[in-house]
Amino acid sequence: MKVYSVKIENLEYNICDALPFLSEERKYRIKKMRQTSDQIRSIVAETMIRLLIMREYNIKNKKIRLSFNDYGKPFLEGVPNFNFNLSHSGSYILCSTSKHPVGIDVEKVNHINLDVAKHFFTKEEIAFINKADTGIRVERFYSIWTAKESYIKFLGRGLSVPLTSFGIKIDNNSISISNEEFNQKKHFPCYFKSYDKFDKYKVTLCSKSHNQPDAIYEIEYNKLFEEFMKLVYRN
Repeated sequence: MKVYSVKIENLEYNICDALPFLSEERKYRIKKMRQTSDQIRSIVAETMIRLLIMREYNIKNKKIRLSFNDYGKPFLEGVPNFNFNLSHSGSYILCSTSKHPVGIDVEKVNHINLDVAKHFFTKEEIAFINKADTGIRVERFYSIWTAKESYIKFLGRGLSVPLTSFGIKIDNNSISISNEEFNQKKHFPCYFKSYDKFDKYKVTLCSKSHNQPDAIYEIEYNKLFEEFMKLVYRN
């Protein structure tokens, strides 16, 4: 299991050069995006996973087939023991890879009206936020939010699993599903790990295995595209 990150900065490389080598589904999504920043993040995300697949399995880019399950979670056709998940927020795109189901979420920590928690969090989670000093309530909100998102992405069932149907318990640096009844009913034991590598960002990983990486491997933005294009033309 590994976790990778790319920070969007110093746009020296013409990333549009990579666009013809991405999936038709990705191209369609990008065309519908109004914000240039969203288009850039989308291009980087698929370029990132394609590069990792070419590195790991020596599969030619044109042979890579990315599909989606019924809930929209992407997977690599023909390689059942390769699981991945992508997330992006602000300047960062993250990707987790594993032999088993995995989910990851990154969120930029912005000021937020904490009343929004009433719509997505359990009573216990809201109490956990409110009992904290005012200065750290927002951080607690994002810690819970990224854990919930990573768990749903780990399940691969999208929002068919309501955010209020399960609770997240955070005790010091330990994260777990708080209601054991939900865990037993769904039969999806999992492990969480949070990362504080990026200033003003929260990152949480959820996986089937407890052997989670301590480090996040950083891929420099321009080198990502340089290596991708080299492998595309080499193959």
